[in-house]
Amino acid sequence: MRSGRAAHVVATVVVAAAGLSSCGSDDEAQAVAALKSQIVANNSMVSDTAISDEQSTCIARGAVDAITVDRLQDYQILDDRLDVQKRLSEVPLSAKDADALAGVYLECSDAERIVEDRLVARLAPAGKSRAARRAKITACVRDAVTADVVRDILAQSFQKTGATAYTRLVEQLGACRG
Repeated sequence: MRSGRAAHVVATVVVAAAGLSSCGSDDEAQAVAALKSQIVANNSMVSDTAISDEQSTCIARGAVDAITVDRLQDYQILDDRLDVQKRLSEVPLSAKDADALAGVYLECSDAERIVEDRLVARLAPAGKSRAARRAKITACVRDAVTADVVRDILAQSFQKTGATAYTRLVEQLGACRG
């Protein structure tokens, strides 16, 4: 009896500790809230694709986990009060942090599909091409745009380096037009 009760107490303590550790610090929670607000506001200004509350929370949490509050402050994305000072997209990140943030975007949102849809809209605007041609272009774009390609494009964007990944993709998509 006693060992069963002890096991229950230990299990309760482990579950409680796991719950507490997943909550993070107050600074992390404040940083997540600030980044989430910035992500939602920025998305509404630059995209027709709505970002869900769940996706914006996931991206903000992922950015804080992957980059850390201290480094977000070093980049001046967050100020000393943990308010957003600069948008994530405004600051050149290190290659490591840019790749991590690109991974967060892929994990938390449908970034691959968004890129595909935008490219299809450019290559075969609705109403301007026959349905069969649009379907062919759509299939070609979906084959060319992979998670790895999108990750490379996003990482280069977050680093503020040359857009070689995007240039390679555009060259590949030349075959989609034909």
